[in-house]
Amino acid sequence: MKQQLSVPMLAARATFYKILGALVLMGVVEGALFHLGLSRSSGLESAFDNGFIPLIFRCSFIAIFILLISWNKDTNTRYTIRRLAVSERAFTLWNALYGILIFLILWGVQLGFALLLCKYYLLSADPASINQQTVFLAFYRSDFLHSLLPLAEVSRWVRQFAFVITLGVCSACAPCLSRRNYKPFAALLPYILFLALFDRPVGDVALDAILTLGLLAITTYALWCCWGEATDDEA
Repeated sequence: MKQQLSVPMLAARATFYKILGALVLMGVVEGALFHLGLSRSSGLESAFDNGFIPLIFRCSFIAIFILLISWNKDTNTRYTIRRLAVSERAFTLWNALYGILIFLILWGVQLGFALLLCKYYLLSADPASINQQTVFLAFYRSDFLHSLLPLAEVSRWVRQFAFVITLGVCSACAPCLSRRNYKPFAALLPYILFLALFDRPVGDVALDAILTLGLLAITTYALWCCWGEATDDEA
């Protein structure tokens, strides 16, 4: 078990501080641009759009994605992994769990920053233009905010957790698929879908359901391609 746990520890040592730096940078840039965009905003929702918050979130997502799929490609890291005598199946599983945790952290940190920006807006806005429902309504009217915190929309919660699981699994499978000469499109597809379809309005239940089923199919396919041919002595 100690050797098994060494896999996520190795991944964390190679990527966690870089990811933490990306999250801190995301917060600083979002705060600065949100402040600059307040003067030309007509409400809380437009303040997020004028501050380019959804774009910054996507840029941070891409940076973290690159870190997760590339950390184990250099020769020294591959040599260390082989010395651990961990099977490729176990390595993929532990790496996937680490990826899932990282994407949960990204989601949670972005939600935390969004709530802080909402608080800053309430402190800065004209008291006559806000009320006790301002933030609550913004999380229903803004596609970006609603997708961060879907509130009572169960289908969106399910879809977002499906995204987190699939992104984590595919971040672990992408290097493996590349080594096995599979086209990595299946592993990259959920990232494209995430970037294109993360912001969706309230009530888009049909798309949520289709995406959830599609993401589960992609996860199964990636694991089958990467894990199915692995042998117990591969690392």
